[in-house]
Amino acid sequence: MLQLELPKSPKFETFSCKYFEMQPQGYNSKILAQVLKETEPSLDDMVYLKNDFEVNQSINTEYSMKALDMVLTQSGFVVFKEYFDGIPLVNYISNKEFTVPLFLQLAIRLTQLLKELHQRRILVKEFIIEDILISPETLEMKMCTLGSASRVLRERPEFNSEFNYYGPLWHIAPEQTGRVGRTVDYRSDYYALGVILYQVLCWRKPFNYTDYLELIHAHIAKRPIEPRQVRPNIPQIISDIVMKLMAKNSEDRYQGEEGILADLELCMRKWQQHGNIEAFTLGEKDCSSLFSFSEKLYGRNKELDQLLKAWGNINSTHLELFLVSDIRVLAKPD
Repeated sequence: MLQLELPKSPKFETFSCKYFEMQPQGYNSKILAQVLKETEPSLDDMVYLKNDFEVNQSINTEYSMKALDMVLTQSGFVVFKEYFDGIPLVNYISNKEFTVPLFLQLAIRLTQLLKELHQRRILVKEFIIEDILISPETLEMKMCTLGSASRVLRERPEFNSEFNYYGPLWHIAPEQTGRVGRTVDYRSDYYALGVILYQVLCWRKPFNYTDYLELIHAHIAKRPIEPRQVRPNIPQIISDIVMKLMAKNSEDRYQGEEGILADLELCMRKWQQHGNIEAFTLGEKDCSSLFSFSEKLYGRNKELDQLLKAWGNINSTHLELFLVSDIRVLAKPD
């Protein structure tokens, strides 16, 4: 067991962890020591920390802080990570006035970060603004944790009436709730990217419910207020890009990072050349490098609306009953 004395105050905190700047014995330079916030961590906490360590050790990318070691100390497990002189993105934008060029720079860098992780077959699943560090001088970005990440780009969540989800719920795509019967894949991270860009634009989350059931319902069924309606100085096309990323169905979002980057870079060129951004068709260069079947339902809009309305009424009525019937069709060969 390593005897380790942590500094009195952390350099920054995330939802689950604290990060301390220090130089332990045997290291020639500063590192960041990552510890769980909970003094008596649960099994889920330990799984999160261990998964973060293993994922960050297995990949070699400039967009995520490399894990150097995981040690047992008198106060619990500590992960040593490479030092990065950055601050959480959420702190960075709180001190910045909105400008179109700055937003586009941040959006492009965030998309490039996500592209790099997806190319290494990492499904982030917890792509949130608090977990992204940025250098105020260079705008370089790094993920400080990948504790919820998977080394696959597609998985099917099981329905759980208790919804035991580890982490914050502000960013989760509808399919991550396990309540819509759809696959979680790389496009779920695009939804989270849309939430981050919404926060950068509007200085607020798309949904501000404190009750987790209301928040889950909002992700599944409610359309957030468009960024341009929150702040009228936001160009309409930028507002449209964010709303496309946050589409309820993954088929309606962008299908690849190249399509997102193409639209953001076109916005940047138009702004630099004309000082404004004229409307254009989104996703013209969008395509996916992965084959996937569509899970979208067709011809059942009325029935889906009824089910979603019933789900929304549960908080007040506490009980809804639906009977589903079907017409059996038997096809016989001639």
